[in-house]
Amino acid sequence: MERHFIYAFASAKSQKPAYSRATQSAQQVCACIAFIAADDRVFAHRLELHSRRQSPFNAAMSYTLSNAVTGTYPDYEIDMSKILVSRGNLQSASNARAVIENGNVTVSWSDNSGMGLAKQTDKALIAVLNPEKGEAITIDSGAERMEESQTVALPSDWSSEEILQVYLGFVSEDGREVANSVYLGAISL
Repeated sequence: MERHFIYAFASAKSQKPAYSRATQSAQQVCACIAFIAADDRVFAHRLELHSRRQSPFNAAMSYTLSNAVTGTYPDYEIDMSKILVSRGNLQSASNARAVIENGNVTVSWSDNSGMGLAKQTDKALIAVLNPEKGEAITIDSGAERMEESQTVALPSDWSSEEILQVYLGFVSEDGREVANSVYLGAISL
């Protein structure tokens, strides 16, 4: 388990009038940069395998800008349900969910080994984001797909008033293939 500090979960907001389409595009890029650049290890390094022609950061920026920026100028925001923390050709998780139990997040899924490229030995990739604190917990090589669950210990300083965003993906045993992550929702601690 790694704990990352994300220094900006910002929506790009401005009181200035819209001057041009270029200004609007720049504002969208600012929203993405504030979200991803703060700690690109949480998102971008898992996108590297999917996009071998781009850096991990650029792959994350490109996907987020195209798929997860919502709103209208100047009030752009990131739609957390459209974020991918991993992207690739492995079979995604099925019947996945996240629940809070005793101050931990338990992520569960159905073993769908044999579908597509999925194998029982694929390892869970889990990200638990705490936007209010600007922090994330990640597990890069968690439980095997056939184990069907993984418990993530949360920091004791995360409070019950905070909403967490949870994602699940998989990586092959040899680390060469990844699955598109699945958004498990916003859950209250």
